[in-house]
Amino acid sequence: IYRKQGKKKPIKENLIVIAAEVVLVILIVLMTIFLIAGNAFFTTVLSANLLSPVLFSLFRNLFRFVPFGIIFVFLFLVYFATPSLRPRKKHSFQASAACTASFFIVQFAFSAFVNLSRYNLVYGILGNLIVIMLEVYIFFLLFLFFAQFQYVVQFFETFLLAQLYLLPAYDDPKIRRQLERIMFIRPPVFYLRYAVTKKKGELIYSMDDTSTELYYVWNGAVRIMMPNQVTDYSRGRIFGEFSGIVGGNRTSTAIALTDVTLLKIPARLFRATIEIDGAMSRRALRLITDYIRKSNRMPLSIDFDV
Repeated sequence: IYRKQGKKKPIKENLIVIAAEVVLVILIVLMTIFLIAGNAFFTTVLSANLLSPVLFSLFRNLFRFVPFGIIFVFLFLVYFATPSLRPRKKHSFQASAACTASFFIVQFAFSAFVNLSRYNLVYGILGNLIVIMLEVYIFFLLFLFFAQFQYVVQFFETFLLAQLYLLPAYDDPKIRRQLERIMFIRPPVFYLRYAVTKKKGELIYSMDDTSTELYYVWNGAVRIMMPNQVTDYSRGRIFGEFSGIVGGNRTSTAIALTDVTLLKIPARLFRATIEIDGAMSRRALRLITDYIRKSNRMPLSIDFDV
């Protein structure tokens, strides 16, 4: 699930994953047995004779909810400590809470709609074991689903930038591609963080500037001027990414053809997205090769340390 970034120690990580899976299986099995045994105890006359009504109600609720609290703590530790690039604690908390709540709903549904006596009639003593294994299987599905959920939340900006960079053209004939354009052409998250405005004729950046940000045209039009080429960009286009890729000075000048709103996106985010998105990497490589092919008279300065 998690991206191939950060310092990794394969042997140590594999041992941690194996140990966590073993502990998790044992925890789920013990919790299920604990709940079955506890419910059986509280349905007998013996429990009512040994405990006062208040203690009876208290311990019965503990049998229901304490195991889920233990699962929540374990999930939080796994979700937070396992990734090489640590997520925010808030994201791990949300994923753990959602996974625990979903598993609680699953167990409630099982207890409400599954008649264990029928399983015991058909399978004998294996009836409870079959139900336990089914619950363990469902739990791991939920566990992986919410791990993926945390991953998407943690790296949401990179996924969104990849969609913007690969945004289909306005006249793309495919309906699916047009739907993608409608969905991603105006990302509110990026607008709140990176939006800047320029007046008509205002300089955005000039040749040989040391800035490395790339720009997304939210609305309006921009003109990009190179020594042997002039290009106009309108809404939904990205420009200025070349300097962010190679780490050198600007190879063009950009001015606003109209009053424009731009998203000024950091180069670090662009480079991080290239590392994990194959389609975006291929397009960036095509950009570099096209530049070299069209600009033989202009020296290419590349900083390989970025």
